[in-house]
Amino acid sequence: ESHEGCAYTADSPNEKWCYLYERDCPGAKESGQGTGCYWEKCPEIRPYQECREEMWDESPVPMVPKTKNGCDCMGNWSYYGLQYYQCSAKTGWPAWCPIADPTACAGYSTMGREPYQAWDECTPPETTVQGCSCFYNWRHEGEVLNGCQETSEGRGKWCYVMAGEDCFGASLPEHQHECYWDFCPEKQIKNPNCPEM
Repeated sequence: ESHEGCAYTADSPNEKWCYLYERDCPGAKESGQGTGCYWEKCPEIRPYQECREEMWDESPVPMVPKTKNGCDCMGNWSYYGLQYYQCSAKTGWPAWCPIADPTACAGYSTMGREPYQAWDECTPPETTVQGCSCFYNWRHEGEVLNGCQETSEGRGKWCYVMAGEDCFGASLPEHQHECYWDFCPEKQIKNPNCPEM
């Protein structure tokens, strides 16, 4: 059976895990001696709202994207029992979001996305290697960044993520008041030493 990112498997039905491309990740365990293949359990997901509020409590900037008609997306919302954040392309429709305040804009749609009375198409956030959605705007070392970015650590492009049910495998925060983060894809890569999960 083949899996993407973090997954439950027959030998681990209660905890998600994944193979790692890099062996020097903290907590990485070798899968059989000398195989060169490493794995790690996936972390519990930190609530998006808590992370967002802590990240921006000192210097708020606009966190919610605009739709194609200039409306503000609702921050977090549910659709058929699943939780989504801001603009999402993961509902089976082209990227869209419910409108936060329909009285503040015009041009949105009013039918076909019940229970929402007002919605509009939007540009979804960038997606990381684990399938997580980047914050549109995020703060790092006092600087406001957006989407996938390279920073002074020199570890490649990455971003803080809007952790949700579709985001397992993001890395734990390194400092208090930070969010989960993940690398952004530069190329689709797979560790050749690892078998299918």
